[in-house]
Amino acid sequence: MLAQSVETDAARSYVTFSLDPAARFSDGAPVKAEDVIFSWQLLRDKGRPNHRTYYAKVAKAEALGEQAVRFDLSGSDDRELALILGLMPVLAKHAVKPETFEETSFQAPLGTGPYLVGEVDPGKSITLKRNPDYWGRDLAINRGLWNFDEVRFDRSDAGHCDRKITQFIVVEHAPDFGAVLLAEREHQHRGALRPFELAFAGRRRHRAAGQTRQRAGDLALGGTALGFLSFAIG
Repeated sequence: MLAQSVETDAARSYVTFSLDPAARFSDGAPVKAEDVIFSWQLLRDKGRPNHRTYYAKVAKAEALGEQAVRFDLSGSDDRELALILGLMPVLAKHAVKPETFEETSFQAPLGTGPYLVGEVDPGKSITLKRNPDYWGRDLAINRGLWNFDEVRFDRSDAGHCDRKITQFIVVEHAPDFGAVLLAEREHQHRGALRPFELAFAGRRRHRAAGQTRQRAGDLALGGTALGFLSFAIG
């Protein structure tokens, strides 16, 4: 979503992303080509293993002005690489310190999406609040989405990541609906709970006072899709 256009060739020897001039981080700073290149370099050197593996295949990245980035993929022998780069998290160069990037922190990430991190109870819950200044609110692709003012993720059995986890997704102050309990489900989950990767899709419409109103729309919280597909957390 951060990129308004993508260009590549039949051989997938390069890919160029042109950023939407309106794209903003949640602090109001514009998303620029230098942020994309900074993110690629940082995640290539200090990111998760999958980031390091794929981003190291890029021969070169260069800014084409402030709003476009070209990745040279020659020699990568990976036709999927252009698509993988489209999922790359875009970090704010002015808000991230490379020297402390690998350290544990409870500092909220600075993203580009419709929600901000509100409250965090470490190991127990995280509350997301809708960003009233979200830059992409009026884009056609976002029609009917991001309707809830507040979403909270709770986990039970804190500290026992291999045990059964109950996820409570509570929505408070949703326009027209008041407090809503969206979902309560149990499942076996190994490893730490990662609420940003949960996705709740599907549209439900119902009649109320003679009007058809969208109940939930498509609420998707995708922490790994911070980049050109945008990031739900601002």
